[in-house]
Amino acid sequence: MKFTCKFILASFLAFSAMVSAAPVEKIGPRLLQKLNQSTLSIATARTQERIIPVIVEFTDKINVHRLQGNKKKRRKELLREVKAQHKISRRSIRRLLRQYGISRKESLWLINGLSFDAPISLINDLVTELSVQQIRLDYQIMAPAIGTGGSAPAEWNLNRIGTPTLWGMGITGLGVVVANMDTGVDFNHSLLSSAWRGGNNSWYDPHCQAAPWQNPVLFQAAGSCPANTDFSIPRDRAGASTGHGSQTMGIMVGGVAGDTGTAIGVAPDAQWIATKIFNDDGAASLTAIHKAFQWLLDPDNDPLTDDAPDIVNASWVLAGESVNQCVLEFQTDIQALKAVDIAVVFAAGNEGGAANPYTSTSPGNNPEGYAVGAVDSLDKAASWSSRGPGPMGPGNSSTACSSGFFPELMAPGVAVRTTNKNAISSIDSYVSVSGTSFAAPHVAGAMALLLDAVPNLSVSDLENIIMNTARETPNADDVLGADDIYGFGVLDVEAAYYAQCPIDGLDSDNDGIPDVCDNCSLRANPSQSDSDDDLYGDACDGDFNNDASGLVDFSDYSIFLGLIGSPGPVGDFNIATSPGVVDFADYSIFLGMIGQLPGPSGLLVP
Repeated sequence: MKFTCKFILASFLAFSAMVSAAPVEKIGPRLLQKLNQSTLSIATARTQERIIPVIVEFTDKINVHRLQGNKKKRRKELLREVKAQHKISRRSIRRLLRQYGISRKESLWLINGLSFDAPISLINDLVTELSVQQIRLDYQIMAPAIGTGGSAPAEWNLNRIGTPTLWGMGITGLGVVVANMDTGVDFNHSLLSSAWRGGNNSWYDPHCQAAPWQNPVLFQAAGSCPANTDFSIPRDRAGASTGHGSQTMGIMVGGVAGDTGTAIGVAPDAQWIATKIFNDDGAASLTAIHKAFQWLLDPDNDPLTDDAPDIVNASWVLAGESVNQCVLEFQTDIQALKAVDIAVVFAAGNEGGAANPYTSTSPGNNPEGYAVGAVDSLDKAASWSSRGPGPMGPGNSSTACSSGFFPELMAPGVAVRTTNKNAISSIDSYVSVSGTSFAAPHVAGAMALLLDAVPNLSVSDLENIIMNTARETPNADDVLGADDIYGFGVLDVEAAYYAQCPIDGLDSDNDGIPDVCDNCSLRANPSQSDSDDDLYGDACDGDFNNDASGLVDFSDYSIFLGLIGSPGPVGDFNIATSPGVVDFADYSIFLGMIGQLPGPSGLLVP
């Protein structure tokens, strides 16, 4: 007698009175499709049952929106709560997994889930567990193809978004950490190796594949691979897509290219970390991506240290049959990162066309997604750049992704010059590329510049500032205001920076830049001595009147004398030794500043 998985699924419905949701609703659509396609005999089911990779997500969740305090405190609290909740939830099915002999499983604590290979009968039993919210197929996605660009003037893309103006004020991404989730990064490229943060918390390969230069005898199988490293040196290898991660990282942090002498990265003084979500064959399982997200939240696996990146670039999409679908697989991950001020920027996808709307992709079209499409040097949307509106109507089970516009933003993504994986380790390689994969890191890099200038900006601040200052284009297909081709417009980081300046703010030197945006008022300067540990160098703090000289001078000296005996913090340089009072110990420090430049400035006079 034959039976199909429809018979097994029918047995799920018998439990509907025992669980809060209909059991069949606990089965993700891809898993349900796979089960319905399987045909097994009773004898086969008993002796050689089919094994399916699944992700089991538990019902109990942490409310990330109630986290309070500064960024560091929120990150620490989130890690503590999600890990504690996961420890409790996984106990609920421990006996069941032991009964089926499931010994190898991946802990996905950020979404409160587990990943493992399950026989169909175990899936049948898991549906009845009250603690289980959903069981989904753990399928793979492939790394984005690399699109080679044509010729274009060097640096056109960086000039187009206004980075040189910020560089001229010393705003280069210093002190900001960016990350990518990609094919890896070529550590042999000098522009990339010099910007790597380094240490044992800056590189993660969830696949734990040994690199060619690593001794296979010492390689540890994935089951026993260390939680935070696959062997310490970053590399870039993912089948035909090898080099993709090096290219996206170069757009974020690349310095001056050795072959042309032109700058190629938006935030050249930012540091990077990376997680290699695609294996050496170019495939990434959902489990690997979930593990990468939770690594980004806690790279050294120590909640007491804050070593998470400030911005994450994710130049990948769920393509194929997922185009114009609302896939919320990574929604919990994104929500968690954004709740603790880690920005996540997604590529919009290359599925579009002038006559091809409804080509949005997940996760960028998720409610928390921030998707970037591609324009050329004339601000014209690339013909292949995915476009909205978001998924809605017949065939879509969820309208969660249909609100707002898709994409949120556009950035250069046609014939963009960047770093490439070196063919020969000692010779730096560069390439011109095209794709929304290369538009997204422009926005991630722009966020790094803004955080350098204004360190206390939240993720919401960054997203809104960039959208609200994006420029309209004169193209016929770009209607006035936000739309589903250009989103809110084309990235303009210079405009985004100046949007932080109050229009009616004091402008002591009449240079058109309010004092709050001049000198060191917005941008911390760690390269100066910082006696009071306020992150602003002493010479920044000492230029009290922000006058046209652009120096700490005797006009500042007069102001300082009037501060003696005051409670500070203005003028209180040595707060560590005499907290809260401006005194003659501060006077000695101030005298040493006379004649010094205060640091990055828009007001320097020749």
